[in-house]
Amino acid sequence: MLGQSNFKNRNFGNSSTSFDSPTATFVAGSQLLMNDFGNNRVLIWKKLPTKTNTPADLVVGQTDLTANNSATSQSGLSEPETGLFVANGKLLVADRDNNRIMIWNSIPTANGAPANVVIGQPDFISNQAATTQTGLGEPEGLWSDGTKLAVADFDNNRVLIWNSIPTTNGAPADVVVGQPDFISFDSPDPPTAQSLNQPGGVASDGTRLYVEDSRNNRILVFNTFPTANNPTADIVLGQADFTHGLSNAGNSMPSAQTLSFPFGISLVGTQLIVDDESNNRFLIFSTK
Repeated sequence: MLGQSNFKNRNFGNSSTSFDSPTATFVAGSQLLMNDFGNNRVLIWKKLPTKTNTPADLVVGQTDLTANNSATSQSGLSEPETGLFVANGKLLVADRDNNRIMIWNSIPTANGAPANVVIGQPDFISNQAATTQTGLGEPEGLWSDGTKLAVADFDNNRVLIWNSIPTTNGAPADVVVGQPDFISFDSPDPPTAQSLNQPGGVASDGTRLYVEDSRNNRILVFNTFPTANNPTADIVLGQADFTHGLSNAGNSMPSAQTLSFPFGISLVGTQLIVDDESNNRFLIFSTK
């Protein structure tokens, strides 16, 4: 266990061993990374911990392991939530409240390391939300295979895709999912096989794209990774069809087929793991 000295404690804090609302983890080789949402930072363990309450070795987003201020700078973060990924050695963090994605060309080895690239903003000191080809609105989950990058643009009711991980600040996205163009942000009711309402996460096996359509209480599956705007989903999970979006499909109790605000998704081998947040559970689907 990390974050507490024993299994009975539930204290929060900001140190190398205490957290405030940890929201995402990622294992890269032998390293463990974690979004510490309430402390505006990412913690890094150089080796996977084997003992309870092992202190983190490094921090991203803060100058040291006891600072926790939010900042809009080349090294600062503001409430990173579900978006944390390492691909081809690059660290990608969805800096939610700064409406941007921060990219480090390699996993930092020193506290407070500056990011190399920012997308969603033209520079490292801007943080305004925008519905454009270069803007973001509270980005959440993200995925990359080391080349392509997909981002759940939560407040804009869409997923943005870059055909290659950007190497320059403010790079425009190539494809939008959930909207007909880069300036629309509609969330129709009832939903459709092309619409999204506050997507919280994305995952892919390189061929299929899975989108967590959180407010529509469903997951959309695109059998072919989108290459053109406004693609139509092939499969829906959590609902009986593409035109319904109620929590637990309108039932009073959950089932093995329903979801309630899914908010966190990942692929492990042939298993799709979903954080079914409002049902207080994880669901595991086979992708075979």
